[in-house]
Amino acid sequence: MTRRKFPLYAALAIAALLAPRAAVPTNATGTFTAAANVAKSCTMTSPTDVNLGAYNPFGSGTLTGTTSIRVKCVKGTGYTIALSSANGFRMDDGIGNYIPYAIKQPNNTTNWETTPLVVPGSSILTNQYYSYTARVSVTQGLGVPLGTYADVVTVTVTY
Repeated sequence: MTRRKFPLYAALAIAALLAPRAAVPTNATGTFTAAANVAKSCTMTSPTDVNLGAYNPFGSGTLTGTTSIRVKCVKGTGYTIALSSANGFRMDDGIGNYIPYAIKQPNNTTNWETTPLVVPGSSILTNQYYSYTARVSVTQGLGVPLGTYADVVTVTVTY
């Protein structure tokens, strides 16, 4: 180093020592919560119609048919499936003649027309459709006149 440069370096070193120090960066932190709410929700596909075929007013035995009630609810959502009928679970010919019928739950013993099917939330393990078979039956031999007999059944899912 030459003598001429020494005072310059010395001056720079002294200036650096005397200069105010730059602030050391510090952090400020905060938090927030990300949240979502999954509400109870269910949907149902419309069951297909049940045609029991030719009813024999002189015959014996039972005519049966089935339809599938498919329900999809949010996982963990319990529900009940109730059935109601326009004619009190009697097929009507439109002029006052009736043929009574029954609808059994999937266990084939419980009458669906009087007892709703209860599905607890603990049994709903996925968000997929669950299928329930409704068995419609009518006993033949009721001496009704000829005609076309029908009834409209409404399926209600309450959750």
